[in-house]
Amino acid sequence: MSRFCALYGENNRLDKILFREPRIEDADVLLDFGNQLLTESDNYIRAPDERANDVAQMAAIIRSFQQTPNHVMLHAWERGVPVGEAVLIGGHLHKCRLTATVGLGILNSHQRMGLGTKLLVLLEERARELGLHRLELTVLHTNPAARRLYGRMGYRREGVKLQSVLQGHRYVDEIMMAKLLT
Repeated sequence: MSRFCALYGENNRLDKILFREPRIEDADVLLDFGNQLLTESDNYIRAPDERANDVAQMAAIIRSFQQTPNHVMLHAWERGVPVGEAVLIGGHLHKCRLTATVGLGILNSHQRMGLGTKLLVLLEERARELGLHRLELTVLHTNPAARRLYGRMGYRREGVKLQSVLQGHRYVDEIMMAKLLT
């Protein structure tokens, strides 16, 4: 079992949520989760067909995260079904190897109950174990709830990528945020 296996909080809305890294045999349900996540909200940069297109591709993504030392993929599971995901993608170049990009996604049905906070806490613990120095992310300007979450977690706004994402029929800004761990 993964070092991330943890039941979070007794007498808490999250008391039945399990947090763990994925296994290859999770590929089918994680494929469905990713499609649902990216279909139900416009707050993600990726479209559903830009994740994994089949179980084999999802298994390859899981394997890649397992084999890359500065990459982490973590899911929140409720009754055997994934409801949230956090990823840490470390730099590939020598001079950037201690910087990682953070990604976070929570199903609409499970937002605003502390899942995002818990996933970020666990991801940051892992980042510290890996000796990472800097975590960075972008969040769409049209997603104020996520911007508030990242701000509460200590991420600071560093800039704006003007009209960088086509959302529906309009361009929206990406807010660049980062947090220093050391």
